[in-house]
Amino acid sequence: MSEEGKTTASTNPLFMDPIEHAVKAQKPVALRLPAFPFKSGAYADKVISALPDKAEELALATLHAITEDIKLVYPPGAIVVVVTDGVVGNGSK
Repeated sequence: MSEEGKTTASTNPLFMDPIEHAVKAQKPVALRLPAFPFKSGAYADKVISALPDKAEELALATLHAITEDIKLVYPPGAIVVVVTDGVVGNGSK
């Protein structure tokens, strides 16, 4: 707990337990990111194509760079697991 008695990421077992388990086992740490909803099936109204746009491409490149930086200080590294609710909220009919 923090000084104010609130739980923070560094004191919350939901965050720390999986990290500690991976480190003790010398395995990559899984970083879960809620992001990147699926592209809408309504291409004419919502998106240009089903392919990633430049912002998504840069975001994924940045996430990859973060995993490479982690390897410099923790050799087993990290993997990014992207979690999306896009099937529910992508505007498709």
